[in-house]
Amino acid sequence: MPYELIIKNETEQEVAQEVGGAGGIQKPTGEGNSSGGETSKDGVNAKKIFNQVFGYQRVKSVATNAIGYQVSTVQLRTGSTEAQQRASFAYSVGMQAFNIVESIGVGAMTGGWIGAAIGAVLSVVDTAVSYAYKQNTLNIQNQLENTTQDITAQRATFSGSRYQNVMH
Repeated sequence: MPYELIIKNETEQEVAQEVGGAGGIQKPTGEGNSSGGETSKDGVNAKKIFNQVFGYQRVKSVATNAIGYQVSTVQLRTGSTEAQQRASFAYSVGMQAFNIVESIGVGAMTGGWIGAAIGAVLSVVDTAVSYAYKQNTLNIQNQLENTTQDITAQRATFSGSRYQNVMH
């Protein structure tokens, strides 16, 4: 037994006012026409900002990959571990500084000077946490290296004294 589903349009207009048509919700006072992105009180168009930020993100991703590749192959190209470490450190510091500036810029685009301040604070906190994690990792590596050296020294001493006892 087949079923039939009937949907009736019982509104007075073709498009309900709540929906606002294909362009999103229209402002009732005629304060501008929206085309999918809402305009705030300050005149900031969210759709325009969204497109700018994500277009920028694509370019940033390509540039970051290209620079990261160059930095990661310094040792292979030069044969110098020290040059690799210097390049990696410079890249790390440069990226952190760039990310702070980027956060301030995005914050300013979306929230004015308050957004810029919030972006700056969050970036500084993120950088501080990143440094704390790196320091913790270095501390763990140092502890492991010290433990390994102690064990190696104990083995050398133990086997050396055993060897001396056998010979006497």
